[in-house]
Amino acid sequence: MTTKLGVLLLIDSEILRAGFISAIDTMEGVYVTEFGGFSAARSILIEPNNTDVAILEIEPNTNEKIGFLTSITRANTRVPKILALTRCCSVSLVDQLLTITAMGIIETSISVAGLEYSIKLAHEGGIPLGPESLRIFLAMHQSKAQSRIVQDNDSRSKLTEKELKICILIAQGKSNREIGHSLFLEENTIKAYIRQIRRKLRVTNRVGLALFAIRTGDVRLEEISSSEDTMV
Repeated sequence: MTTKLGVLLLIDSEILRAGFISAIDTMEGVYVTEFGGFSAARSILIEPNNTDVAILEIEPNTNEKIGFLTSITRANTRVPKILALTRCCSVSLVDQLLTITAMGIIETSISVAGLEYSIKLAHEGGIPLGPESLRIFLAMHQSKAQSRIVQDNDSRSKLTEKELKICILIAQGKSNREIGHSLFLEENTIKAYIRQIRRKLRVTNRVGLALFAIRTGDVRLEEISSSEDTMV
């Protein structure tokens, strides 16, 4: 029997919230556990009930919401995977969300298919990014790439062939389960590899691993930007 994924919707706009509820109702294996505005987040997110992924509308009061997410993700390991929902991406927003808190960023214009894929990818450890979020993400880090080439190439030599392959697959948008299938390994084994790679490269999250593979040239930009609902 397939386990269903529970999604918590913390969306202040009632119209937008209703649209997301309707979209999720059409998905196989996904259902809404609870819904409400940000005012409900403190009680629900800290003690989530059957929730695997939470979608949080990041505007308005963006700074307050990012501060809240930062505090609970540092203090509570039981917090579900969090997708930030935004109407308008900016460099500072993308940087803060991916560096500190969120498992991914989706945009209010996302298609139903893109939303379903984002929920499932986040649950499996991937980093969903909408088209505008991805454009900003790449632009932010391309400017830093040249100064990191020597350091990254030195770090690359410390990785085994399998570890490098895992970094490449992460940058290409693969979930832990998909990476496991590709390498004929259990999902828990992939998670252990990722922890080991992060220690070697001294990066704090999956985004850092994806950036590493992009900067070293092991992944071309077109490999991660070929679809309307792009996922890193």
